Amino acid sequence: MAGHSIFIGYRRDDTADVSGRVYDRLRGAFGEEAIFKDVDNMPVGIDFPTHVLSILPKCRIFLAMIGPGWLGVRDEQGERRLDDPADWVRIEIERALSTGIQIVPVLVNGAPMPSSEQLPESLRSLTRLNAAFVRRDPDFHKDMDKLIAALRAGESTGRVEVEAPAQGLAGSAAAWKLIETSLDVEDFIDFERLFPGTTELIQAARCRRQLQAWAEVSKSDPDAVARFQRTPVFPALEAEVARAAERAKSERQKNLAERLMQEEARKRAADESKAVKARQEAEELARLAAPHYQVVIHRVGPRRDLIVWATSNFADLRKEDVERMMDNLPAVFAVNLSRTDAHALVSRLAFVGTQAVAVLPGIS
Repeated sequence: MAGHSIFIGYRRDDTADVSGRVYDRLRGAFGEEAIFKDVDNMPVGIDFPTHVLSILPKCRIFLAMIGPGWLGVRDEQGERRLDDPADWVRIEIERALSTGIQIVPVLVNGAPMPSSEQLPESLRSLTRLNAAFVRRDPDFHKDMDKLIAALRAGESTGRVEVEAPAQGLAGSAAAWKLIETSLDVEDFIDFERLFPGTTELIQAARCRRQLQAWAEVSKSDPDAVARFQRTPVFPALEAEVARAAERAKSERQKNLAERLMQEEARKRAADESKAVKARQEAEELARLAAPHYQVVIHRVGPRRDLIVWATSNFADLRKEDVERMMDNLPAVFAVNLSRTDAHALVSRLAFVGTQAVAVLPGIS
């Protein structure tokens, strides 16, 4: 596409946000130069009406964005803007109709095609044109893919063919067909507002209530999802609830497995701690149960000071060793000996001529 080939006409009070998203998708598909949208493509300091009216005849496609509020937007005096000959949205469409470029009405967020009786005389031919539709997420990108494919095909044929004829979209039945698989509660709220008193209104209200009830359900609670699953709902929601039930069930199983692993780890840690404590207690009991003795000995003489004797090689203890020790220190005090060693020491000291005065239970 060379130059501005696609013109996006919209009313800011009605479809500014979605028109911005449409512009982004078209710019990504055809390039920025191929798309004209007033805010994004207006040179600085240029007179808006003059520039727009000069751009329109050069475009090949005029996308007329029609949202739920397109017909009813009013000015400060309470008059419908579309009835004002100076209304800029009306002027753009009138100029597009007069130049002969192809106009594709784009029905946004469940908006129906206006009937001819709802339009000014100069715009009534709009209702005879085939229309495309662009819905909210999760359907937005799917609908845009279809519109982009139609625009690409039109590059070679010279004509954009969209799938929905205007007369089919004018009725509530066709509008219902566009939203019957939607999971967006706003689609059904819009339908109830736009098509009061129609046969589909009851079903729209039922779907809205079911979606609102589903919104209150905790999706992470398998029991809550299962309880809701027993409630009859429309098919698209039924499939979504089934998917949510599987996700919740899988999450519960995962959480249960994690809890079991954590509990097993805690049990192992507790068992190891218990085993360590038991070993420590057994060692303490064994230590307390083991016989320990002190042997107090002293040299015959006036000095009665004590000394600690710490050897178990009592059989090798010679009289000279004891005498030498006694010369340096006045007495011998042996601590924490077993019964056998204590008596061995007493016997040996007696053998070498040293007096033992006490054999007492020791403190380990």
